[in-house]
Amino acid sequence: IIFSFFFSLICQLHFTFLLYLLSQFLLSFYTHFFFSYGNMALFYHGLNQTELALRHMSRTLLLLSLASGPDHPDVAATLINVAMMYQDASNMNTALRYLQEALMKNERLLGPDHVQTAVCYHALAIAFSCMSLYKLSIQVSSDNGY
Repeated sequence: IIFSFFFSLICQLHFTFLLYLLSQFLLSFYTHFFFSYGNMALFYHGLNQTELALRHMSRTLLLLSLASGPDHPDVAATLINVAMMYQDASNMNTALRYLQEALMKNERLLGPDHVQTAVCYHALAIAFSCMSLYKLSIQVSSDNGY
């Protein structure tokens, strides 16, 4: 247990240092910079530090929106990731709002048959199921062939 604590602490410090270097030496809109925030968010999420994970994922979403515009498939994918974090934190209403926004973007940008759109429908079905809205869950799954 002590080893895993120190290992996670070292990893956290390493990632924080890398983010500092990236922010100091690279342009703020450089692609690896955004995804580093996203990777850091996933790291914190894996440690069950939801607040830190959401903070980093929100930064990723902001930077991607500024650099690529709000109507970009990467923005829609990030919205799905944010929704999953809220869902894991049992904040289902917020998760649904993010999923609905992601679904609108995915359908408009990628079309109804794209895999990212299918992932969004699947995530919506899971969210409805977690909220005990089983009829909506089945409807979302069956209406879209997933």
